[in-house]
Amino acid sequence: MCDKALLKGVIPPIITPLDADGDVDEAAVERLIDFQLRSGVSGIFIMGSSGEGPWLDTAQRESLLRASVRAIDGRVPLLAGAMEPVASRVRERLPQLQELGADAAVVATPYYFQADEVVQCAHFAAVAADSPLPIVLYNIPGMTHNVLSPAAARHALQFESVIGIKDSGGDPTLFAELLAMRETRPDFQVLQGSEAQSAWALREGADGLVPGFANLIPGPYRRLYEDPQNDAMQQLAIDLGGMRRHGFFLNTLKYAMALCGFGSGRCVCRPDTLSRSAKTNIQRMVATHAPEALACASF
Repeated sequence: MCDKALLKGVIPPIITPLDADGDVDEAAVERLIDFQLRSGVSGIFIMGSSGEGPWLDTAQRESLLRASVRAIDGRVPLLAGAMEPVASRVRERLPQLQELGADAAVVATPYYFQADEVVQCAHFAAVAADSPLPIVLYNIPGMTHNVLSPAAARHALQFESVIGIKDSGGDPTLFAELLAMRETRPDFQVLQGSEAQSAWALREGADGLVPGFANLIPGPYRRLYEDPQNDAMQQLAIDLGGMRRHGFFLNTLKYAMALCGFGSGRCVCRPDTLSRSAKTNIQRMVATHAPEALACASF
């Protein structure tokens, strides 16, 4: 079982590298995790939004999990997304995640249908009541279209299996409420997933960061975690985020990662829609802002 005390620091939500046929590139997964660990990250999160978790089929999930477990080899916690729209399907996933070696499951609010406070409370309770794995809550309304209710998060704290939350909502008021919940549960870990709010969140007392651009710049994020006053590191993350102006975030991120030797750049369900000029701009941004990742392409 995952050591709660280790859900701190930088925990990158890594991409799922695919080969040209759409299969998980296990060798690229292992190289990517090795790069992350050499950069000093504190954990790895697979099958989140950056990892296209809701789009992966069963074979892809199993391949990704096995490759990740091999690469990590018990050195840091492995968090695995269980992104399902209803609690019964999350519960079906948990035993498989445990069997294949995940240390904790990351569970978002329900999605597709509107899910208010009552629905969210029931959802998290059904998942956490007898979970075989520790549960990390996940607020990402940009994907689920349901903002986490603070009351639902507070209700979930009664379950010992709920050990923390990743908040990617970008709402400082909600984040402050989540931090305050540690007065009730001092062991509850609050992680910031919004790249632009990383330094602010750490200064406010966040336990760690789960930023998508840590795929490319894990070292600078680690340095930011160690020194939240390092405005240069925060600005680097913001500058790199400019690549999202050139297309859908998964297309841009996976293309950038392919430049560094991590997969083909292919997405699970989206065709390559990047223009030639977009790719040229992304190449320049990676060369300027992520030279350590780009150096991996030569190995």
